[in-house]
Amino acid sequence: MKKLQGWDAYVADAKTGDEDRSIELPLTPDESYVIQYPTRRQGRKIRAAQDSGDMDALLVALLGDEAGRRVAELSEDEPAYVLDLFLIDVMRKFGFIDEDETEDDDETQVTEGKSPDPAVSTPEHSPPRAKSDAA
Repeated sequence: MKKLQGWDAYVADAKTGDEDRSIELPLTPDESYVIQYPTRRQGRKIRAAQDSGDMDALLVALLGDEAGRRVAELSEDEPAYVLDLFLIDVMRKFGFIDEDETEDDDETQVTEGKSPDPAVSTPEHSPPRAKSDAA
């Protein structure tokens, strides 16, 4: 009979590389956050926020309460696509969406250099979608 390593070994292996999975988020010259790779619980909140289209909830689920609320505050008076581009970049850094996804992909329609009309609410301008872990 083949035996898997114990649960604690999986957790220890995952935590060993967590520093490499975190990202630094500089917001202003004097303000920066370190964002840890999301937990499974956060993953469920990320997917729920995506499903509802709630960008503020997506920010908090992805970045944590303090950084998420701060980014929401900073983005309030900026063109809407700036937040779209930011979220896509964060999700790419964490590996939730592929680096090579393009504007032709149904999952992510906003790409660098493109400015969707922020007044138009269409499926192609909805929050970026994480890769499903059901695959």
